[in-house]
Amino acid sequence: MKKKPAITNDLMRSFGRVNGRKLRDTQQYLVDNLLPKLEIRFQVSGIRNQEIGIDEAVLAPDLFAKKAETWIEVGFGYGEHLVGMAQKYPDVNFIGCEPFINGVATLLKQIDDEKVENIRILHGDARLLIDKLPEGSIDRIFILFPDPWPKTKHQKKRFINTESLNNIARIIKTNGRLDIATDHVDYGNWIAQHLSSIENFIPNKELGIDTKPDDWVETRYQLKARAEGREARFFNYVKIGIKTSA
Repeated sequence: MKKKPAITNDLMRSFGRVNGRKLRDTQQYLVDNLLPKLEIRFQVSGIRNQEIGIDEAVLAPDLFAKKAETWIEVGFGYGEHLVGMAQKYPDVNFIGCEPFINGVATLLKQIDDEKVENIRILHGDARLLIDKLPEGSIDRIFILFPDPWPKTKHQKKRFINTESLNNIARIIKTNGRLDIATDHVDYGNWIAQHLSSIENFIPNKELGIDTKPDDWVETRYQLKARAEGREARFFNYVKIGIKTSA
């Protein structure tokens, strides 16, 4: 079976592995047959070299069956949170971003089994999507347990930084939400520090500080972390409009 080209880009990599164990036959079948129906495709150098550009594909009328709020999950892992939220909110359109093909395959199995219709997938680096999305086009973004890159020399690879948060603030609508979770103490402090420097984001007063959202769906990673004594820290923020002087 012909392998798909590896996903590469000019951005500094903010995530770990892209491939894990060899996909089972059923997983490979879904990757070959279901993923193309749900996938947001790029026309970016080094990224699949697909035939349509992301500017044409993202949020186009035919990307989803209906016009609705659009929520993004960055790094959906094995997809438990994404599928759970899509089932809780069937009238919301979801885009899940994940470079790990085994996670993508697991998500596809859940979508197929549960007949979930309101999820589309970016198999790749979420920053490429965020960079291309129009200003004020997204209603809510989740960044759940991003790779903490704990060594000091690797911290420049962390997904959460001033540049990425400013770009996220650009695409979120005014009063839209940003929800972040981590189980890594140092990264949690890093996230808090960087969020405090972005004037467009303020803590969600309805939830309070470090409060798990009411609609939260736990993931296998979160359960494993808890079993190992690591509890999640939550950051719930809202985008506000910034008044400019005349």
